[in-house]
Amino acid sequence: MFPEIKYVQVANGEKVPVFGFGTLKLQTNDSIVHVKYTGYSPSMALNIINPKSLLQPDDFLQITDSTVFHSQFGIIGEYKDMLTCSLIPIQRNLDSEIIPDYVCATFIENLHAALGHPNTNSFRNMLKSAGIIKYKTSDLDIQCESCLKGKNFKSFPKVSVSPATTAPLQLIHTDIAGPFGTAGIHGENVMLIIVDDFTRMKFVFPLKHKSEAAEVIINWINQHERYFTSRGGYRVSSLRSDNGGEFVNSRLQQFCVHHGIKQETTVPYSSEQNGVAERAIRSIEDKSRVLLEEAKLTEKFWSYSMVLS
Repeated sequence: MFPEIKYVQVANGEKVPVFGFGTLKLQTNDSIVHVKYTGYSPSMALNIINPKSLLQPDDFLQITDSTVFHSQFGIIGEYKDMLTCSLIPIQRNLDSEIIPDYVCATFIENLHAALGHPNTNSFRNMLKSAGIIKYKTSDLDIQCESCLKGKNFKSFPKVSVSPATTAPLQLIHTDIAGPFGTAGIHGENVMLIIVDDFTRMKFVFPLKHKSEAAEVIINWINQHERYFTSRGGYRVSSLRSDNGGEFVNSRLQQFCVHHGIKQETTVPYSSEQNGVAERAIRSIEDKSRVLLEEAKLTEKFWSYSMVLS
């Protein structure tokens, strides 16, 4: 890994940033060609390659009056003007993969921040799903100062073991965090979180009062059941929460009875029974602190940073 971004000057004099170097694997019909010291530059509109770098020990280039012929790739270029040796590359669709050797630390840090300061495993999975160049795990394990400040903890909340769900909305976890020491920018004091057990999707709602939670949960259930009406017909089967008055009240209980939803409440002093929601809250609070720390914003913006997390 090298600390600062490197630059390559192109024909028009412009300097193009290069964020890493690796070995490019080009798959041909018969074999694989390795092009060493290939630069990774996302701002380049086209891939630029030196024909000489394509030569393996048994390969050769043949230059004729009008073309450049490679022993494995065939014609890779045609001359536009022999007087100026202007060469037009032939576009070929080849399977390719870059194996990173050296990566710019600044680029990794900026990418880590842009993706919301994920942990190493989540960071690698995000890059993989986005089709970005594959990085070594050691390159992604950075010492982010904002993460070190915002993600300190005493212990992990225990997570209870329950039968695995097989479809969205089968089991919904919900919990409330707060009240927080500083009110949000719009007067919010608490945060309601809803987690779908099957997809693990999280929904965050900053609230002024805990008493607003029941209505928000009811609206959320109605909205998502309508969404799945023509997408599998999924409906909420169970709603898991603690014994707080914001969840155990006549409004929410009547709604659950009317819709055939089973309310599952935890035993007192057994927060691990609602561990999915507890763990989700801690993850969101960690990311929220990191985002505020990095942006140098005051705590009153926590409602925005938690929703963004």
